[in-house]
Amino acid sequence: MPPRKLMAPLLFAAAVLLAVAAAFGAKYYVAHKAQQEAERRVRTAPLVVAAVDLPAGLELSAGRLAVAQWPVEARPPGHFGAVKPLLGRVLQQPVVKGEPLLAGKLSPEGAAAGLAAAIKPVWPRRSSRAGGR
Repeated sequence: MPPRKLMAPLLFAAAVLLAVAAAFGAKYYVAHKAQQEAERRVRTAPLVVAAVDLPAGLELSAGRLAVAQWPVEARPPGHFGAVKPLLGRVLQQPVVKGEPLLAGKLSPEGAAAGLAAAIKPVWPRRSSRAGGR
């Protein structure tokens, strides 16, 4: 056993070594956790959604649309990432607030606004009994 005069400095040195080891361990733990969080974070991209409920036949304007961050893997086919290509387009179907705007819910470019733009033409079927026979 060391003499009593050396006991205090040895204990102090041991305490300092343990404190340094604990500090490095904590630093490693925090860095490792941050890296795990970064890997778990979902990648997102912009997606145009309705800012308010939109009825069919409505011409789209910037005030009625919003851009939301959407998970990249969950973006539906026919989505839009910017508002500009949608300006002036007409809805064929109603869209609720927060719903993504998709190409299939829009009239062709250049179609007029109003209910006529939302109605798809339906041609009558010819019956074999046409003409009263």
